[in-house]
Amino acid sequence: MIYIAGYPRSGNTFVEVILNRVFKGVVVSSHDHSVTYLLNRIGYNLVVPVRNPLDSISSWITFRKHEGILVTIENCINNYIEYLDSVYKNINKICVLNFDKFKEDISYVTNKVSEYYGNIIDKNITMDKIDNEMKNHYEMFFRGRTLAKATDKLKNEILNHRNYKDAQTSFERVINV
Repeated sequence: MIYIAGYPRSGNTFVEVILNRVFKGVVVSSHDHSVTYLLNRIGYNLVVPVRNPLDSISSWITFRKHEGILVTIENCINNYIEYLDSVYKNINKICVLNFDKFKEDISYVTNKVSEYYGNIIDKNITMDKIDNEMKNHYEMFFRGRTLAKATDKLKNEILNHRNYKDAQTSFERVINV
């Protein structure tokens, strides 16, 4: 099994779709997104996509609001910090994927996972195939719903929050290992 357990809105589904093209039936992506879930998968084939705090937090707040659930910037930032700090403490046992890199080049995902868990590149994966599967995923789970984008106002509130710099520091520590 390969477990995918990144902070919400960090590319979990995107990575799942890519890896399922290679490991049909053995990829598990949870939408639990809790530190407990993450820590319980340490020592297994754990893949953690990591996205910068501004985009991840603003996207999560917007996504939850769209579902009718209000979450605060304070809670999201604190959860983001706690999540990434847990990743950092276990960094040698986790395959960390940089969101910016895999959004640009899907071979980054297969190469990085192969580096950690053995050679997996045995199927032809193209961005067109991934785009189609992502489209099918969103049509199946979000049929008839439009997912809103985070506003500049929300992003500015996050950037100006007193704990945002700590979130940025947590992100940089994990990405720069």
